[in-house]
Amino acid sequence: MHPLRLLSAAAVLLGASVLPQPVLAAGGRPVPTAWTQLQASADHNAVFSGSPTAHTWTFPTGGLIVSGLSLVGHVLYVESLDHDLYAVDGATGSLRWMHPTEGEDMPAPALVDGRLVFANGNDVVQALSLRSGATRWRVPIRGVATMASAAAKGTTVFMVAGQSPVSTLVPPVVTFAVDALTGRILWQAPYGDADCSPTLGDGLVFVESSETLKGVKGPDTAVP
Repeated sequence: MHPLRLLSAAAVLLGASVLPQPVLAAGGRPVPTAWTQLQASADHNAVFSGSPTAHTWTFPTGGLIVSGLSLVGHVLYVESLDHDLYAVDGATGSLRWMHPTEGEDMPAPALVDGRLVFANGNDVVQALSLRSGATRWRVPIRGVATMASAAAKGTTVFMVAGQSPVSTLVPPVVTFAVDALTGRILWQAPYGDADCSPTLGDGLVFVESSETLKGVKGPDTAVP
């Protein structure tokens, strides 16, 4: 099963009936069958060939869908502006579970070691069980993440959050790394844009900051 597309205006998730044959992304790398974060991998570089197939099921939500899809084990994970996060069976379009959310409902989560990790603009970062949707951990981060989807490498998840409320004592936006297994904040740096997702490469976290591009390396924990 392969997700075809999202119709945001109709708030309907469509499912295609045929899993396409593996193709190569830019640089000759095989495309993974599981999409565990935005654009499939931490460098956000997903290039595909071929034509889409017709959908065989629809799954309506109670609000617009503006977040990215995540996929693992033939289960799709997506947030909707109705303030729910859905796990949908990719083969049948049936609901596996749903979890109420607070905040923006726009960032795509990262799927790491049986956990769905996301910051959603409600001053916390949290992890849910992929199997049940139950909360594994929930940690305050004093900031919002609007359009900035998570990026993951190994068991480390990288996010960008704008501070809320705005304070002169802390940077307005920070890039931070969190341990997906425990929720422990590994490090944070005063850079980033809460509307732009971090990208990983060459041992650095690349973020936009004040109309410039910055490469950030954690002071205590290097990018895996």
